[in-house]
Amino acid sequence: MHATLSHYRVVIFDWDGTLMDSAGQIVQAVQLAAADVGLLVPETASIRSGIGTSFDAQYQRLFVLGSEQADRARDDEVYMAFREAFYHRYDQSKPPLFAGVVPLLVRLKQKGVVLAIATSGTRSMLNTMLAGYALEGFFSHTYCGDEIAAKPAPDMLEAIVHDSQMEVGQAVMVGDSVYDIQAASNAGMDSIGVSTGVSSRQALSAAGALTVLDALDQLGG
Repeated sequence: MHATLSHYRVVIFDWDGTLMDSAGQIVQAVQLAAADVGLLVPETASIRSGIGTSFDAQYQRLFVLGSEQADRARDDEVYMAFREAFYHRYDQSKPPLFAGVVPLLVRLKQKGVVLAIATSGTRSMLNTMLAGYALEGFFSHTYCGDEIAAKPAPDMLEAIVHDSQMEVGQAVMVGDSVYDIQAASNAGMDSIGVSTGVSSRQALSAAGALTVLDALDQLGG
């Protein structure tokens, strides 16, 4: 199956699991960081189900809400230790881009499409990855979860449309997580799912994606 982007003037990409094959590294970083600070190490499936939300939302879900270690996990010192350990572990890796990412970005850029990123990750992490792959010049607008409400809130997508001086109907969200699709729906925006990250084809379709692709290089310009 292929999908076309030809009638959109703004294409908003998620980062982790959509452009970069990083879900495995995120899971490993969470597990190693939890062990570092003495928190109960979460199962892989539990971590994957929250990728795409903010760091704070993941922490609350994994270590606080309904947890036997809730009292300790609420302690600011433990929270900060975990946060530092997580980012240290994650920064040690450089996950690969998915196949076809650069050619797709080049093709869209040459056609005058406004490219943007809406990620629930941090600004420092995104900037590091963009610089590492020399992708900074492709994206006109980028928003991160530590500077604006993270997905599934629509704030990032609405800000990108505003910054681009476009209408919501001229933009589309491309992402691998149900949170990407929900954010688009909350913004009144079209969305396309890619089953390369954390959510299944069925979950992406149920969340409201117009179509779900097996790989990013199935996107037509």
